[in-house]
Amino acid sequence: MEFQEKIFSVHKIILLALGLLIVGGLSTTSPLNASQGETLKAFTGQHTKVVWITQEGRVDTYARGDKHQLWGIDSIDGTAKAILSIPGSYHRPLISPDGKQIIYSDRVEGVIYAVDWDGTNRRLLGAGAAASFWTDPATGVVYVYAQAASGQTVSPIVRFPFHSPEEREEIWNVTPVEVLTPGSFQLSRDGTRAASVFPWPNSGIALLDEGDLIKHRDGCWPGMAPDNSHMYWTFDGSHKILFLHRPGNDEDVRMDLSQAPGIGGQKVYHPRWTNHVQFFVMTGPYDEDGDHTHPVDIHLGKFDAEFSGIAAWHQITDMDAPAYFPDVWIKDGAVADSGIVAVRQAAQEPERKGFFGKLRSRVSVWFSDGEPELGDRWPGTEDGLVFLWESNAENNHFTNDDGVDQRVELTLEKNARFGPDGQLHLLNGAARVPNEIATGIAGAVRESNALTFEAIVETHAVNQSGPARIVSHSQSTTKRNFLLGQEQDHLVFRLRTSDTNDNGQDFILGTIEPGKPVHVLVTYRPGRLVAFMNGKRTNSFTFEAGDLTNWEDYELIFGNELKNDRFWHGYLDGIAISSRFTSEDETIARHKLAEERIRSRTQPNRFAVEAKLMEPAAPPSPESIDPYRRALVVNEYQVTSTEDPALKGKNILVAEWALLDRKVPADYAGLKSGQARTLVLEEFAQHPQLESERKVGETPSFELPLYYHVFSGS
Repeated sequence: MEFQEKIFSVHKIILLALGLLIVGGLSTTSPLNASQGETLKAFTGQHTKVVWITQEGRVDTYARGDKHQLWGIDSIDGTAKAILSIPGSYHRPLISPDGKQIIYSDRVEGVIYAVDWDGTNRRLLGAGAAASFWTDPATGVVYVYAQAASGQTVSPIVRFPFHSPEEREEIWNVTPVEVLTPGSFQLSRDGTRAASVFPWPNSGIALLDEGDLIKHRDGCWPGMAPDNSHMYWTFDGSHKILFLHRPGNDEDVRMDLSQAPGIGGQKVYHPRWTNHVQFFVMTGPYDEDGDHTHPVDIHLGKFDAEFSGIAAWHQITDMDAPAYFPDVWIKDGAVADSGIVAVRQAAQEPERKGFFGKLRSRVSVWFSDGEPELGDRWPGTEDGLVFLWESNAENNHFTNDDGVDQRVELTLEKNARFGPDGQLHLLNGAARVPNEIATGIAGAVRESNALTFEAIVETHAVNQSGPARIVSHSQSTTKRNFLLGQEQDHLVFRLRTSDTNDNGQDFILGTIEPGKPVHVLVTYRPGRLVAFMNGKRTNSFTFEAGDLTNWEDYELIFGNELKNDRFWHGYLDGIAISSRFTSEDETIARHKLAEERIRSRTQPNRFAVEAKLMEPAAPPSPESIDPYRRALVVNEYQVTSTEDPALKGKNILVAEWALLDRKVPADYAGLKSGQARTLVLEEFAQHPQLESERKVGETPSFELPLYYHVFSGS
């Protein structure tokens, strides 16, 4: 109570005076009238309330500032009015299940407040950032779900009874979570599922009853259906497309929100499922930089009966000031049902391409002659596993040999990006593994005195040397535990033992060819190292002395070396490290599982053209795409030379990187109109990973074919 009294005293002394200023500049009522309230009610079929925040003057789409007002509309009188006109931070307001109260988060103070619909009885609920209301169907108790510490992704999700906020309990600490923009934490009616980002850009579903996670795709503003269908969505990087997953269906439904009336093909923000499963809300339109030179309004969408599209739209506001973070309450929405039956993904969708979470066929390890029994999905077993990264299309969760659950979230550096199946695409860039995971590898290897390293490698060219670093567990160019690299047309493995220097000893594994994926497995125990490529032994070595007891707790980096660049160009995925030796029979079996990964990959048709650039799109500023770090632009080219006669002389559209790791890549900087370029192209539609990336600038022509310049940003 002492903390609460101090906060209120500050608001009484300071904010009341400031409130006079903003009330003078931004009216506390809107010209919306009762007939518009009736129109809103007619659209939903029920008594409806809407709450949002607004601010006159500067743009604050993510509501990071503290000069907003809290506004609302009740369909009974149809008047939009300020609920709290004193300027403040009213991030993501949410309407209570009975429609009578509102909660919001003060991002400046890092606390949660509640207020009655008429603006009275404002009260402190405690520290954190509010995410959702949820009503326990068994007891009827209304809970608030929140992040315990505002703006801290490592802070757990807690819940507390709305009317007893001091009774907090922890709900989710399995992974980092991002509740504040562009995140959320929205629950299903049964409380077993929650949509969020874990953290951004990894949008997915927390299985709260299992303590597990299913990644959906990269994106933002995730949503969870408020009934028990367990439908969920992810918003794409262009801020135009909603990808809705209906359990039991392999493919997501793609919905273009930019085509809503009044949006004009531009971006939208703040999508949120209402308390009624048939309706969702959003704001727009915004320009390509996420800015707006005109007011943005609240739009209510209604899904069709099959949730395969949007049946109707209704524009709620038409005001002079922008509307941000709307929430909509519809009477009896809490009992509305989609008619879609939930499917337990973890148990019933293991065959779905790109499924996520823990290994669905978690294997009990039965030893036969010292070998584990393998499951039917790569890597087959977690026995001895100390590191696992499958691809960005998967959740990369594993349980290490100490029984500790871990999840790998890579940090991309410089010009690194992802390929069409979530592989790392490394072109003058790198990906780093979190230190707390990377530095835990050496201890397990020292204890077992054995190592198995495995990866799927596809090089772009054979003129790479140094060796070019594919995977390096190291401190520098001269201190490491191991290295997988490329030297011209062959792979090398560098291993440090107690009988080598700090940099280790090189072993040639075998030859490689550009564009051909290779499954590599190297396994070691004192006295013996064996190398396999595509399930076949390519080399073996014996040692008179040395072991792994001198390994140190180094970092793990893909595609480059620490401190001095040794870039490697190619695709990389399926990386596993185990603290045990692997037999030849097991290696062959593991290759078959890896082969399934390779066989299921997208196979884009790649071709090269000479083309003349018409007018280069301007790269966006890093600040304009925050929190994204990469951005594509679409340029128009005229093809001057190609092996495809149907394209020669024709104009095409090409998506290429204009920003990588918040910098303009060298190959894009300084481009000029009429410049001749060599482009390596694949159809844009064959690169689903790009749907989650920011794409800025106007598309020159929707009638021209769209391609992706695969090596752009190199």
